[in-house]
Amino acid sequence: MNDSYIIFICQSDLFGKGRYRYPFENICKEDTEITLVTGAKKIFLNADGKKGNISEERSK
Repeated sequence: MNDSYIIFICQSDLFGKGRYRYPFENICKEDTEITLVTGAKKIFLNADGKKGNISEERSK
């Protein structure tokens, strides 16, 4: 499947960890070695973040 992205832009930190971004992919809660390879990725952006990079630098 092609990658698809769901991006949430939040004014506050939903997870309380101070990060600028929280990327998620599908993983089994019962067995974390099992992943669901659907290409769906979810990214929560936190406007109030203090930790981590906002984006990864890409080479041209």
